[in-house]
Amino acid sequence: MKASETNRNRIDERLPGARRFLTVRAGLAAALLLALAGSVGAADFPQGLMLQFSFDEAPSGGKISDSSGRGHDGRAQGATWTAAGKRGGGFAFAASNQCIVVTNYPALRLKQATYAVWFQASASNGAARVIFDKARDPRCALGIAGETPKAKEKGRLRAVAGGLSCLGDNVVADGNWHHAAVTFDGAKARLYVDGQAQKQEPAQFAEPSSGNDNLVIGMNNTGTLPGEIGQSFNGAIDDVMIFNHALTEAEVGAVMTSVKPKFTKSQVASRLAELKGLLDRGLILQDFYDRKVKECEAAQ
Repeated sequence: MKASETNRNRIDERLPGARRFLTVRAGLAAALLLALAGSVGAADFPQGLMLQFSFDEAPSGGKISDSSGRGHDGRAQGATWTAAGKRGGGFAFAASNQCIVVTNYPALRLKQATYAVWFQASASNGAARVIFDKARDPRCALGIAGETPKAKEKGRLRAVAGGLSCLGDNVVADGNWHHAAVTFDGAKARLYVDGQAQKQEPAQFAEPSSGNDNLVIGMNNTGTLPGEIGQSFNGAIDDVMIFNHALTEAEVGAVMTSVKPKFTKSQVASRLAELKGLLDRGLILQDFYDRKVKECEAAQ
């Protein structure tokens, strides 16, 4: 018998509770390691993710799966999947009648929210180009301003909430990829471009309408000016995310620089098998097991 085994047996004989203590300690250590393995790269990722489209794979039959795990899937209507997104795949939109539609799910009728996205636009259009369009009255949208109502705003990012607008500092229709995030905290809207808070904020209360409209990505669906309806983004969009609260500037930065970790089906299956083994040996509790199973399923 090895010395280590002899010492362990001596501990068991002298202290009846020692073996149980060591087993529980080993279980906690294993569970902790497993929990950490499931959260690598996500330590700073904000909570409350309600929708995520990574666009990394071409959709089957037009269906775009929501990788947040909440089932808020979308459907491409005319928009074209491309492998040349910002990070992996993305979607390209022509000048008109191309979009992605997400059903008006109750969980997406948010009074406090953050909309985040990567986008690329090569030139400023005369008409405004919409990235997100959620509600008609009052308007809730994010896009690139056109010549109307003010020509000097053309090519700059504009967020609209509660009928009030918030304008980006600089032109973003320059052919480069940019990250945009607009937050609503129930009192005001704030716009971020490439992780930086923009100077302009609405002077009054700005609350997004929960609305009865579908979420439309990449096309103007609720505009009021002539020729606006059906005007598509005429550019590319990638990594769409929606959160159920207003992110801080630091959280916006975390979203911009990282993506929620994803695992292959084989990795998830392996992790689930490890969890079941720990549960069967009594090293983790049923409640902990159930929570980790849900996390693994959501990470696929």
